[in-house]
Amino acid sequence: MRDYESQVAAERSVAEGRERRHRRGQSFMLPPE
Repeated sequence: MRDYESQVAAERSVAEGRERRHRRGQSFMLPPE
């Protein structure tokens, strides 16, 4: 059960990170103008 929960949590965190990177990816990678 713990392994399954940890795996689901990791996948969810990765998905959120991808969304945040996709939204703030340009502003984060590009230097502030």
